[in-house]
Amino acid sequence: MTLLLVAFLMAASPTDEASGLVSQARQALDGGDFDRALALLGKASTGASGASLARVELLRGECLAALRRYDETEQAFERALNADPEAALDPAAASPTLVALLDGVRKRLTGQLAVVSDGLDELTLDGAVLSGPPAVVTTSIGRHRLTARWGDVSRSTEAVVSAGRTTTLTLEPPPAEAGSGPHWLAELKLGFQPLSPSATILAGAGLRYGPVFASLHAIAGNAFGLELHLGAFRTRLAGPVGLLGSLDGVLFLGSTAVPGLGPSGGAFVSLGEHLELTVDAGYRRFFTTAPVVHDVFLLGLSVRALL
Repeated sequence: MTLLLVAFLMAASPTDEASGLVSQARQALDGGDFDRALALLGKASTGASGASLARVELLRGECLAALRRYDETEQAFERALNADPEAALDPAAASPTLVALLDGVRKRLTGQLAVVSDGLDELTLDGAVLSGPPAVVTTSIGRHRLTARWGDVSRSTEAVVSAGRTTTLTLEPPPAEAGSGPHWLAELKLGFQPLSPSATILAGAGLRYGPVFASLHAIAGNAFGLELHLGAFRTRLAGPVGLLGSLDGVLFLGSTAVPGLGPSGGAFVSLGEHLELTVDAGYRRFFTTAPVVHDVFLLGLSVRALL
């Protein structure tokens, strides 16, 4: 029996022992016995690391705060974040003052994030566009979200930055054909004629290859027709925002077919890899066997899906 007990004690992991000491320290803290709580936490910290050490130091900080030793509280919180940059107090159990103090320490501590990638056009960190694709970025510790863009292809990932350390993140660029190969597209557009207030709905599909695109739309409004768009240019300004232009041919179908021709130009914003929102303005000149029928100015708002 004695041998079995010894074997059991030898098999108990240091983590389990530290967890038990932390639980006892929590009970002592809740009971107001701060000296006993600190003594237990001192034992629990021996050999602890990572999340286990962070848990010890967070509770130590709570004990020290109860004793109004706020400088030492801050030091304990810093040790906790050095051990685990994602360490956090339970907002339902800890006082708002301590939660705010821990967040303040977290913002003060920094680490470095090294981004390794080929052909990267743009990098955003937590939604903020960086000045370029730098090799190393200094930022606050904790979890961060990065979005990398290669041409029209964007990918997002997360990385955890530790205090005083460099976290290296390797981003694999997409295959060459992913950004420049052909893509089928579907588009739904609402068009306005501001000079003679009226609206039309256009729905169609097309093909995009690199900076060039072509699409065919059906027009429903005062009359039914078809509209062909041939993309002349498509380039980005900054981030997901860019410019586009096209030469458009129109054919209204009725008792007499009425053809038209004119340019369009506007701006688009990419809402991910497969969705774009476009605002454009265009001009149409319509022809018949008689002289020119009329000129039309158009404003359009469209949603385009890349398939």
